[in-house]
Amino acid sequence: MTQRWRTPAAVAAVLLLLGVGVAALVAPLLAEDDDLGTQANAAQLVSVPLAVSPLVLAVLVWWRRGAVLADSPSAEQLDHARRTLAGLVLAQWRTEAALRQLDDPAPLAVHWRLGAAGLMDQTGRLSRRRHRFHGRTDRIGELAQEFRGLARRRLVILGEPGSGKTTLAVLLVRELLEHPRQDEPVPVLLSMSGWHPAREPLREWLARRLAEDYPALRADVFGPGAPRALVAQRCILPVLDGLDEVPESVRPEIVQALNAAMGDADGIVLTCRTAEYRTVLADPGGDRLSAAAVIEPDPITPRAVAAYLADCLPPRPDGSWPRLLHRLRTGASPLAEALHTPLTLWLLRKVYLDTRRDPGHLLDPMAFPTAASVHDHLLDELTAALTGSGHRKRSWDARTAETWLGFLAHHLQRNRTRDLAWWRLRSAVPPHQLRMAAIPWTTLLFVVAYPVLLSLILELPYERLPVGALIGLAFGPVMGLAVGFAGRIRAALVGGAVALPAGLATALVMFESDDWRDSPVFGLTYISIGVLPFTVAFGLTASGSRGIAPGQVGLRLRGRFVSLLRHLLYVPVAGVLACALITPLALVADMRAGEIVVLGMLYGAPLGMMVGLLRWATRPLARDAPHTPASTLRGDIRLSYVTGAAIGLISFPSVTLVAGFFYPFWIPPLVCAALLRNASTVYLLTLIVLAGRRRVPFRLMRFLDEAHRIGLLRQVGPVYQFRHAQLQDRLAAAYAGRAASPPGETAHL
Repeated sequence: MTQRWRTPAAVAAVLLLLGVGVAALVAPLLAEDDDLGTQANAAQLVSVPLAVSPLVLAVLVWWRRGAVLADSPSAEQLDHARRTLAGLVLAQWRTEAALRQLDDPAPLAVHWRLGAAGLMDQTGRLSRRRHRFHGRTDRIGELAQEFRGLARRRLVILGEPGSGKTTLAVLLVRELLEHPRQDEPVPVLLSMSGWHPAREPLREWLARRLAEDYPALRADVFGPGAPRALVAQRCILPVLDGLDEVPESVRPEIVQALNAAMGDADGIVLTCRTAEYRTVLADPGGDRLSAAAVIEPDPITPRAVAAYLADCLPPRPDGSWPRLLHRLRTGASPLAEALHTPLTLWLLRKVYLDTRRDPGHLLDPMAFPTAASVHDHLLDELTAALTGSGHRKRSWDARTAETWLGFLAHHLQRNRTRDLAWWRLRSAVPPHQLRMAAIPWTTLLFVVAYPVLLSLILELPYERLPVGALIGLAFGPVMGLAVGFAGRIRAALVGGAVALPAGLATALVMFESDDWRDSPVFGLTYISIGVLPFTVAFGLTASGSRGIAPGQVGLRLRGRFVSLLRHLLYVPVAGVLACALITPLALVADMRAGEIVVLGMLYGAPLGMMVGLLRWATRPLARDAPHTPASTLRGDIRLSYVTGAAIGLISFPSVTLVAGFFYPFWIPPLVCAALLRNASTVYLLTLIVLAGRRRVPFRLMRFLDEAHRIGLLRQVGPVYQFRHAQLQDRLAAAYAGRAASPPGETAHL
């Protein structure tokens, strides 16, 4: 039984058993009455859950049959998905290479050679021709040919920090996609940060990352499970960046997992720092990547550095630049030693060349006696140099930007990750502060919604509407605590407690009426039966805000009509389950079986339609671009709008049809629960707390996008990373050790 339908089947079985059990217990009590009408009601009460059971089971069997028949895409769909993925990856890394200025003025000429034999396994099977591998970053086509000449196309790129490992991986991916060969797998560059093979096997992790980073692969046109099928059919060449960025204890497990998961025809590219890779090999459980070529860079010579800088400078450079170039060409110095890696050379370019600052003091051996002092100075000056460059007006200065970036870097360090994902930022705020931030918004929603609903549907006089506000005041704070931020069990318990203040408030509204249905007892009974299941259900299904992931929404109907019909299957299923759930209400309302079925469909069918439409709308489209941080945030915000509108528009008619019996108190809880489970809502509450404490700007995404544009951050799918791990480490250390207070004035972008 697949996970896709296991949960609905289990819920259906439990509810059916519950309905049958309650009916079986209640029916004998009613049957003891001599009145024929009462006995007839008892028979009808028992018949309802028994009658709907075959329908539910038949629907689930049909659902299961469809899942089995459509378990994987066809060959044509898979080929279409592969070609689409290749186009998406190529467009993604072309854009990122331009932002990182990898071709401006030309790729730096870093020479790569085969590493020591002790780093490799089965060297006799590395190449189809001979045991060698060499190339240059500025001649990436030749290096790609060397890679294609490997017997198994497995490559480990080693180097010290800042030596250009990730740059080589990006250029290699772009070259393989710009000049593809027939039936070659699609190279996909993925950050390894956060992967643990013991928790998630390699192929499952790859399929999940494909589905998350390239949502178009989940479109209906590619068939079901296209990301998983691409991985299973070896249509993917994983380019895994940053083995050194995972915890040290996990690295040997990752290499072992890679060796165990790869077959003879599987290729892979892996990047890691040299020292960390040697540590993996020295571990008692460590192992080499099987049949993989290991390459390392040669140090960049001072003359090559001088030639590169001369190409970036005007024909007649002024200031101290001629003296600096002469020093690089003629002799050793701390500056020349520092500039032997692409990272430090890029830092020099950004801090001095692009800002037109004079680099004369870098030649002072008293100020910079070692290469490390030069390197640290360039890192410290980078934020100020980049934020002050360009002609765009910004509402924040360099010091404020450094404080914000330092907080974010420190947050990533504490979570042992390099990926800055906006939906995970909530872990920077204590849970109780998020709950306190949620209470005013949920209370406002309820205080506004309940008087409107009471006025429109129950037609209460205006002088009684303040009582509706009291209901909102009773509901709102509890809902803010109940849904979205508590664990499953606690959310269910607190969600059940929502029924108590709502029932008391309902009693205040109803107690003056002579109709027994408007009595305080009925108010408590209705709320307990009508609202409690929804609050408890949302509590049990909520995974907590730590597990909330961003969602997307698309309402395009063309080519998706069959999928829409399939998702509307939730309508009869929910209606049938609602009939089983409402059956015990006959104890209070003296209802007949026909009334139960009608009200069950009116009560459950809209909920099923809402769930089905939302699940259909969140299916991506084939034309969707790769996810970016900004696009995932915009998509999740649109999803929250659609969710709230769907709940209101679909639920309101059914509530109106049964007005006078099923009052609309459960609509605001549903809207509130759905919104609080959206990643963008949690992100907004997180920003309220962090911006109030001046840790980040309220318009954080705009700030991060600007930091990416100027070069402080890089973008990997839907997450940001600092341009280099050393930059993150430096900013985090400065933030942790700084005793100064946050900026005196909060900036709003």
